[in-house]
Amino acid sequence: MKGALTLEGFTTEDAARCGELIQQYHDLDLGLADASVIATAERLEVYRILTVDERDFRAVRTGRGIPLVWLPSDRAKR
Repeated sequence: MKGALTLEGFTTEDAARCGELIQQYHDLDLGLADASVIATAERLEVYRILTVDERDFRAVRTGRGIPLVWLPSDRAKR
């Protein structure tokens, strides 16, 4: 299916937001990979995230206060 996935670039703003997230959630030992997913999702205003690694993600809130939806697990709850 053409266009089903898009590779999104990582911006300097994303990197700055990652630093904020890592600092804010230092008790979770949030890594750059997880922080970059959240920062990029915030920038793109995409709040449905596909992952099987929910350990850190469940505790993190977006800067806009909009809850993230973690697929596939949240799909079963709705």
